[in-house]
Amino acid sequence: MKHCLNIVLLAFVLNSMGCGEEIIEELPDCPEVVYVGDGAQPSSFHTGGQLLGIDVIYPAYAAGEKFVIIDARPPLDHNLHSIKDSISLPYYDVEKCVNALPKDVWYITYCACPHNESQHAADVLEENGFSKVKVLDEGYIEWRNRGYPTTDNPDGTPAEEDNTDSSDDESTAG
Repeated sequence: MKHCLNIVLLAFVLNSMGCGEEIIEELPDCPEVVYVGDGAQPSSFHTGGQLLGIDVIYPAYAAGEKFVIIDARPPLDHNLHSIKDSISLPYYDVEKCVNALPKDVWYITYCACPHNESQHAADVLEENGFSKVKVLDEGYIEWRNRGYPTTDNPDGTPAEEDNTDSSDDESTAG
């Protein structure tokens, strides 16, 4: 019991000296901004509504257009598998990192649900003055199912190639 009291007293003294405040300000570690490409910003993202389909996002991704993809899932999910060149910024940390993000670029948020976490992240960005924000409508699972680049499939296999192969197999099987 005396040991616990000493720890509480030490914490109080350090906090009253301002030592604890510095540690809190450093958390969380905001990710370094990584752009999908270094080309022009996507002109195809200027559509109504916050949700944007994978059929609009992937061509901009493949063309190397300049935008940021935010993985709004917890870091463990991002570390296991994520869209290649996305940054991990969990939905619960977005508000803490808004000052570390440039406001003049496009952001695509995603999760696997497909919207819960990514929608929250997008809402927080918009509430903090970001005007170029969209949510990947179909989410990570559909991105991966289509064979688009992920950390466990870095080169990606475009869906068109997969469909061509399967239709050739069906025509020769009959």
